[in-house]
Amino acid sequence: MAYIRNPLQAVSYNRFRPLPPQDLIEKIVTFLKEGIDTDYPLKQALDVGCGSGQSTEILSPYFEQVIGLDNSEEQLLHAKGTTKCQNVSYRLGSAEDLKVADSSVDLITVGMAIHWFDLQQFCKEVDRVLRPRGVLAVYGYNFPRPSVGCVSLADAVYSMFTDTLGQYMPAESRLVYIDGYRAPQFSKFPFSSQSPLRFEFSSTTQKASIEDLIGYISTTSSYQNYLEKQGETEASCLLADFKSQIAEQLGGEKKLEGLTFDITFPYFLLLSRKDL
Repeated sequence: MAYIRNPLQAVSYNRFRPLPPQDLIEKIVTFLKEGIDTDYPLKQALDVGCGSGQSTEILSPYFEQVIGLDNSEEQLLHAKGTTKCQNVSYRLGSAEDLKVADSSVDLITVGMAIHWFDLQQFCKEVDRVLRPRGVLAVYGYNFPRPSVGCVSLADAVYSMFTDTLGQYMPAESRLVYIDGYRAPQFSKFPFSSQSPLRFEFSSTTQKASIEDLIGYISTTSSYQNYLEKQGETEASCLLADFKSQIAEQLGGEKKLEGLTFDITFPYFLLLSRKDL
């Protein structure tokens, strides 16, 4: 599903989405190296559902070549226009038709995207393009948890998505934000005889303003569905009401001016190694 429909949305998506924690990336690379000859160079990684490239560029230091694949032309245009990594390239394509040769990829990563895939067809493609002992790394995060000092605003965000926007949240989004990829379809991938290993990461934290937090909400599929069905006026009122609710918790509208939020994103990771 591609809900980024124009270049402005792509820029907003890139601005308000977090980067995965560095220890998550290092866990992926360490797990990959544990299964291969230590003298073997890490040649190629494929980031599927790469979006605007945040999840792709972070792989650049570890591989000779990194490919980002996405079905959104707007996202890819943004990624291509901002990349500074010479060993990173971007391609238009789908998770069900990976545009790489058989047994050519050491690592496939999927960040916050696998819930949109045809999982059965994607796994067939993973089996085709991963070399033996190659790795699929799937990761995501739960709802963001903002706070100011000792005041947590996590409940307000949770309520926004599960109550206010609950009926507009796609079933696919629930698989990641609420279930954390614990649903049965993620408990075993057919290219591996072993169940995926699961790891939890405390969080990645960003400094942000109230406008950044509202900007994040506005880029989610739940809000975009609300916007499409209820119209701009209602959608703008919804965000204004949320801002007022946050202000009330913090002591009034004036308190929000120039206020810095700490927004944490609790991450989780599934690692699965292809059989020999």
